[in-house]
Amino acid sequence: QFMKKIDDFKKIYFDIIPNIWEICSKYKNYEFTEENESSICKAMTDEFQAVKDKYSDDRKAAKLVNAIVVAILDFIFFKEQKNGRY
Repeated sequence: QFMKKIDDFKKIYFDIIPNIWEICSKYKNYEFTEENESSICKAMTDEFQAVKDKYSDDRKAAKLVNAIVVAILDFIFFKEQKNGRY
């Protein structure tokens, strides 16, 4: 049981996070505009989906990838309404 937890942690630290970081790093210097925002979001979503697909046989890891990816995409692309304005 203890070794399983260590293996899970290694999977997060050495595989999942670096895979996600690589995608985020690729887009870090892009200049987001109204015209290209949706295409960048789509491209990132597709790349994140490929990472999630790598873990299709490990439901727990796929769920973690999905949670991290949703949080990142929401943080970058969701426009929060404040005082009736975006």
